[in-house]
Amino acid sequence: MMLKNVVKELGIPINDAGDKMELYTNARNFFIRSFKKKYSNFFQSPSVLPSVISQRSGNQSDLEHSVYQRSDYTPISLETSLNGYFPDLGSVKSTTLMFSSGMAAVSSLVYFLYGKKGVSKIDIGKNSYFETKWLIEDYRRVFWFNEYALDIEASCSCIWTEYPINCTQPGLYPFSSQMNLSRLFKKSIEMASSTRRQTYLVIDYTLGFLPFDVALYLDKLPENLTVFLVTSLQKHRGYGFDLTNAGAVTIYSHHLKEDREYLDRVRAITGSLVTQETVWLMPQINPTLINKLVHDSGQNAHDIFYKLKDVSSQVRVDYADSKDFYTSFIYLTISPEMMKRSVLVPYYSDLLVKEIIQTAKRKKTVIVQGTSFGFPFTRIFKNSERYENTNSLRVAIGYDEEMTQGVAESLEEGINNFVNKYGE
Repeated sequence: MMLKNVVKELGIPINDAGDKMELYTNARNFFIRSFKKKYSNFFQSPSVLPSVISQRSGNQSDLEHSVYQRSDYTPISLETSLNGYFPDLGSVKSTTLMFSSGMAAVSSLVYFLYGKKGVSKIDIGKNSYFETKWLIEDYRRVFWFNEYALDIEASCSCIWTEYPINCTQPGLYPFSSQMNLSRLFKKSIEMASSTRRQTYLVIDYTLGFLPFDVALYLDKLPENLTVFLVTSLQKHRGYGFDLTNAGAVTIYSHHLKEDREYLDRVRAITGSLVTQETVWLMPQINPTLINKLVHDSGQNAHDIFYKLKDVSSQVRVDYADSKDFYTSFIYLTISPEMMKRSVLVPYYSDLLVKEIIQTAKRKKTVIVQGTSFGFPFTRIFKNSERYENTNSLRVAIGYDEEMTQGVAESLEEGINNFVNKYGE
């Protein structure tokens, strides 16, 4: 989907002057200017104007106004709106809570499960987001399961996974299929039926479509099974404008009031509640448009991968070519032979990024160095910026088909230039 159509769908009054990056910048600035114009004088903190009457702006309902924003601002209207996209499971309704980021939602949920719920161990998918794995692993009570084999422990009481899978070790897994969700939910039901204790299923669906439709896999929620659906509201959910950080947890539970109240208290105390400024600046949530961007970025990635014909064998190129779901990521892995030079050349993998970026500039192709994904243009970054010499790079392909023109050629030439310059 082209960026100009996204701008039109969101009602942004900007004409397409032909320059895609200028259009992107102007669209972002529209939200920022609108935010400043509309909300700059509204109450934000009791230290500004400590009057109960003044604290309530015309834009705040009685339920949403805050006396101390870290702990008692609740975005009722936004949470209700987002929750409205999730179907009921028989008599069980869902509830949704907003957080300051996707990882704030994840960390609050981990605290909730290991603390309040007393979960003894979490079975987590091997290809889960690296920061999620680091966080959960700190508790030292983890079992890593293969998402394709679903080799979950029989004694498991909590399953944590992502869908679609963002494979962090290309080449080790069968990319011909995604994780079988029907089997996952069957395993979850078996887990719940094998014990009287409470059991939990957590699915991070940040990479997938909005909403995650649990009703496709569950007709009825077992009494002792609680389902948590986690997502970042940045990336595709923010149309790639990168304006805000936010996340959400949607809960299906027979103890809905109790679970919501506790998670609400956790986010208030830890400061992981979404801020009022974020809610005001956030573009409207339009699942139809969001899902179009998710689909198109995946389709673009699929097409670009199959255009890469003559890439040096010293850099392996992988793509999760699954008929179930096209992800927007192409992976580049520098061979072990070439990585031996990383001892002599600091930030060796950054040289590959540099060659690709420089090649793209010469070809007037848009490839930007940076993390995250869901943008109209393509971004490239190391799989983990915390590792100086990781051999793995991730290319997040953009959703605008015009802005992805020339990406395949730039990747191919940039990779070959890197091998010719820095290989043995």
